[in-house]
Amino acid sequence: MAITVSNQNTSWDADTNADYDVTTGAGNVDAGTQRVVIASDQAEVSVAQTLPTTINSGVKSVTTAGIAETLVASSTPCKKVILLADPSNTTSQIYYGASDVDSTTGMIVYSAQKEVIEIDDAQKIYVDVGTNGDSIRYIILT
Repeated sequence: MAITVSNQNTSWDADTNADYDVTTGAGNVDAGTQRVVIASDQAEVSVAQTLPTTINSGVKSVTTAGIAETLVASSTPCKKVILLADPSNTTSQIYYGASDVDSTTGMIVYSAQKEVIEIDDAQKIYVDVGTNGDSIRYIILT
């Protein structure tokens, strides 16, 4: 989806594909929208969003509790990673974060909860567990 907003008192709504006039002054055009202020020297501002096109999934088992491991073994460029505690093989808490992640520094993935991380490479995510061999499920969106 690409949205272009111009300073010519016209805007485009990506959801309805409709043009509408933008009023000047204070406040929002419609409820639930935010004003966009464009400097007078700017012709237009473009905002582009590229949606993921590929889904990869897997299960990461952490061998030794207290020793962080990368979520994936090699560089995996991505847009988002979704983490879920593995209900079939998790008896303790799962922690995720940077290379120094442990039970005191990591973010916790609770049972039946998902964590969504926007990141450019899934290998930058490290995981640790409270019990040897516990695992975490993941989805990588590229």
